[in-house]
Amino acid sequence: MPAVVPSFAAFASREPSRFENSVILAADELAAAADEAPSTPVRTAAATPSAPVTFGRDGRLWIGVTPETVNLAVPPGDDAQARQASGRPLVFETLLAVRSARWHIRERNAAPGRTIEGRLSDLDDYRHALAGAERLSWSVSRADAAQLVAELARTVDRDWHARGRVHADLKPGNALLQHTEIRAFDALDVRAGAVAAGMTEGWAAPEQILAQPLGFATDVFPLALMAAAALSAVVFGEEHTMIVPAVGRGRRRLRMIKHSDVWLDPQLVSLPLEARLAWRTLLTRCLAFEPASRPQRGAELADRLDDLLRRWELPGRLTVACGPGQLEYLVGTRDPIWILHDGG
Repeated sequence: MPAVVPSFAAFASREPSRFENSVILAADELAAAADEAPSTPVRTAAATPSAPVTFGRDGRLWIGVTPETVNLAVPPGDDAQARQASGRPLVFETLLAVRSARWHIRERNAAPGRTIEGRLSDLDDYRHALAGAERLSWSVSRADAAQLVAELARTVDRDWHARGRVHADLKPGNALLQHTEIRAFDALDVRAGAVAAGMTEGWAAPEQILAQPLGFATDVFPLALMAAAALSAVVFGEEHTMIVPAVGRGRRRLRMIKHSDVWLDPQLVSLPLEARLAWRTLLTRCLAFEPASRPQRGAELADRLDDLLRRWELPGRLTVACGPGQLEYLVGTRDPIWILHDGG
């Protein structure tokens, strides 16, 4: 994979739990690739063990920034060379498919506040700049981030709604951006009309929190929250304290916004009044407390997002976080790599 590979999903979520999901996903992807025997072989590192390895919260992801360095999930340890030898190669996500993706670098010994930047697709410039990098970040256009939400809604419809299932755990940490598409993973995979055994607080729809039957509109709710994040919108309204069921714990208290509204700050996103009202209307409807008031499937939401993005250009850019990590140099090579570790 010829670039640093931060996740689109991270622009709205910085919880350390993303690291655990990433390692689990990486192992799952590697196993799937081996089972399917793809025509393009997965790059491997010397002395990579064939037996399954579980790393847990102390594991690290070694992500290469050039075609010559592999991406590895590695166990903890002080010896860098030993860590490399015991790692497992993994298939991971990439921003290269996002045309607007840019890198931003503060060079070593640079004056405070001085950075250089360029397009992520210009790999030679990117690699040259990394050689002198002290700090590294990435960004994508707000329009591309919103378009990715639309594409995610369409794939959720294809992979779950079309077969009568509800993903039921959509959140930024459960979205994978690959070269050709963005897709969801780590689903609760609930049959439509059934009750979910769990949920992720902050992303679950009200009916899921209240242990009521789920429908396809249950997935529309978190997708709308992602779209709101792409627009830097604020979801606000009347807050209620609810006593809800808690798996294995009887019950617990949760705070919920029962009558949501959406605020698009004109200082952050400059849009014509008509566009601002259209976005507010769609997002408010998607975040309705009653699922019957929302778009009923992911494909319907995707069509509505596509329509708004065609009619009005979203200005501005969003910083993409790659989780806690730092630039380091791999033993035996001059190429820097991004070390992503659990900082929680």
